[in-house]
Amino acid sequence: MKSTIPKYFVLILFILFANSHQALSWPIPDTGQTKCYDNEKEIPCPKPGEPFYGQDGNYIINPPSYTKLDEKGEPLPDSATEWVMIKDNVTGLIWEKKTNDDSIHSKNNEYEWNDVSVLFINNLNKNAFANFTDWHLPSIGDLSSIYLLNSNPLIDVNYFSDTSPNYYLSSMSYPINPKHVWAVHFFDNLKSLRSKPLSTFCVRAVRKQHQLIKDFFINSDGTITDKTTGLMWQIETSVSQKTWKEALVYCENLTLAGYSDWRLPNLKELNSIVDYSKSHPAIFSSFSKNMSSFYWSSSSSVYKPSSGFCVYFGYGSDGKRDKLETFYVRAVRGGQSQLTDHLLIKTPKQAEKYTTGEIMPITWESTNIYEDLKISISTNGGKSFKTIVEQTENDGTYLWTVPGYSSVNCMLKIEPVHQNEKGATQSFFTIINPLVINVCKSTCRYSCIQEAIQAASDNYTIFVSKGIYNETIDFLKKKIVIKSIHGPKETIIDGKDKGRPVISISDSSQQSILNGFTIINGCGDEGGAVYF
Repeated sequence: MKSTIPKYFVLILFILFANSHQALSWPIPDTGQTKCYDNEKEIPCPKPGEPFYGQDGNYIINPPSYTKLDEKGEPLPDSATEWVMIKDNVTGLIWEKKTNDDSIHSKNNEYEWNDVSVLFINNLNKNAFANFTDWHLPSIGDLSSIYLLNSNPLIDVNYFSDTSPNYYLSSMSYPINPKHVWAVHFFDNLKSLRSKPLSTFCVRAVRKQHQLIKDFFINSDGTITDKTTGLMWQIETSVSQKTWKEALVYCENLTLAGYSDWRLPNLKELNSIVDYSKSHPAIFSSFSKNMSSFYWSSSSSVYKPSSGFCVYFGYGSDGKRDKLETFYVRAVRGGQSQLTDHLLIKTPKQAEKYTTGEIMPITWESTNIYEDLKISISTNGGKSFKTIVEQTENDGTYLWTVPGYSSVNCMLKIEPVHQNEKGATQSFFTIINPLVINVCKSTCRYSCIQEAIQAASDNYTIFVSKGIYNETIDFLKKKIVIKSIHGPKETIIDGKDKGRPVISISDSSQQSILNGFTIINGCGDEGGAVYF
């Protein structure tokens, strides 16, 4: 006699992880703003606990760095008076240098939207400009990565000389109204939407475009980690709107998920969570309680200190508003704030990914610190640390074998043995255990659990995202672990009454584990849920 299982047969959840898909990662270059301001004027940069502490000028994270390149892509000294391209040393992007002549690279050349590819980009690639044929229009994220907030024009003219006072075109149209396109003005308005039929644009070509797909990890504690930038965010918006000064205080005093080192994001960081494919709100759906409104950044207008920069999440534009106005706030943490007379961690870099078993050098600059160092790692965002080496010579390098666990919230700490206050931390980077397979309904390589089992070998762990999986499962005699991410209420295996048990673990060892699922609609002679 066949037995059928109850409508809901639940396996208990023991562990939580999150799945994701791969995307190219890069840290966000700093805005270059090193001076500080109150609501009216420039002030000496405040110290912790003082009014207006926590603004852009208090945190120098991933300072802008560029290299001049010749026509073959070879680096030139900063003193070079002629160069062809510029490499962004933070993002790895390679940019065309504009010129003040009659060539195709002239800063005075302007194009209509429909002519850009034919008259400019295609010609660059057809003629193999600088021996490359992969030049293209920059995304709005890439184009925004080179603006600065400490000068006029808002770009480093020591490298990006001959920049025109007009809008520079991006490759991204506005999906709600495709007749508009995103552009950046390096003399005034920064990022905004422009009409395609009514505008002409300057264009700066780029190589090595980054993927626009974000890779978020929801930490299930009110925070979310962006693996593509190495930043951890407050997942919800502040309850109330605040002035710029109140926004600084709110973030500096925030304790969330056991962390107390939150800060107000600078303008570039805040722009990194704009989803340009959406509108009202223009933010990635992984965030919650989102408002189609202005959000404060920590950045001030150098030329009008009474104004602060903000982002309008109705459709994603930048704005400058009076600091006494009230807007919403979302806090951020992560990166390495570079401090005078402190160690400086060079690798690992923010947002990088490392694989278990890989031997990688941990490197640093000593900055006039000569004693031995202690190196530690946290895999829970900085709540606790494990010692990598208790004491090592301060020679700038330590070879490290990446440990056998997975985490997107890794933080490295290096500190002098007797002066730990002069240490440094770098966050966040990712450690990937290759013996892990993720299953989910849309963005993973595998959307069926059985497909993942077929791809797995002994000792693999398969993490399954929430959803209803209409299939029966056979462990294929493999010593593997299958665990749901979101628990049995949201992760269901439906056998569809196919006349056999939903789960088969026959002839597998005791190391075969299935945790955290609801199993429905199975049947069999000796049990319809799990057959051993």
